[in-house]
Amino acid sequence: MDTIAKYITHDSSAQFLFIDATKTISDVIEKTGVLPPAGIHLGQSLLSCFLIHELSAKDFDHRTKLQWNVDGIFGNIYVDVNENRQGRGTIQNPSAFTGILNENLGQGVLQVLRDQKKIHTGIVQSKGDVCIDSLEYLHQSEQRRCAMNLWINYDSSSKDLKLKSALGYFFEVFPHDDAMKFELISTFWEEKINEMGSLSQWDIDFEDPTASMAKIALDRTGRKTFSAPISFGCNCSMERARRALAFANQQENLPNEIKAEIICEYCSHVYNVDLNQV
Repeated sequence: MDTIAKYITHDSSAQFLFIDATKTISDVIEKTGVLPPAGIHLGQSLLSCFLIHELSAKDFDHRTKLQWNVDGIFGNIYVDVNENRQGRGTIQNPSAFTGILNENLGQGVLQVLRDQKKIHTGIVQSKGDVCIDSLEYLHQSEQRRCAMNLWINYDSSSKDLKLKSALGYFFEVFPHDDAMKFELISTFWEEKINEMGSLSQWDIDFEDPTASMAKIALDRTGRKTFSAPISFGCNCSMERARRALAFANQQENLPNEIKAEIICEYCSHVYNVDLNQV
């Protein structure tokens, strides 16, 4: 079962979020037919969305959406997480490949929407890297002293390059009235995180990835305060498909199509829409 877990240091000065979304992102990859180069970006985007979503998950009444509008070969990315911690995502060109596995997303913008009782929007320039862009948003729009690492790991030994793991963490030092103490704590953790390196370098026990990551990062300096399951989820429906066809007829100056096959871009469910039927 995929999980997101929160840990707080014993002195309550900082927090970690650890996430294992391997099954969830495997479902996204399967349903969208995305190849590994695009799958790395799409998977990292959904990991980031889950982590950012959890930062304001005090009530089960909100949705978090991340959208990259960029000029690279993969095209735009859209991911969202709902109030039940169900995530989904799509990428414009899922089969794009230049021969470079870690091809940059390209230049453009990242837009983050938090749909709570009010919609809060933040926009930052994209440098073409999901993790860097997400941190730029958190630094600029939410003024958080934080770090993030996202790892999409494909199994190179399998013939069809199945996803092996999708893991990530978020780290944040809480604000403190004592500016010097805040700076000392921040510097300590930033140096420690740099020493630990990327998640691909960690000796993670994949039987329980979130607990293993917490043990490596915190040793005995923190405690778990929260854990919850996450999963794939899509809110498509026949009614949404009907509205999409009606909107296309109205906006695109096309012949008034009464019947059409609508395929959900998130879960590939097929809807045979007939606007004559109520």
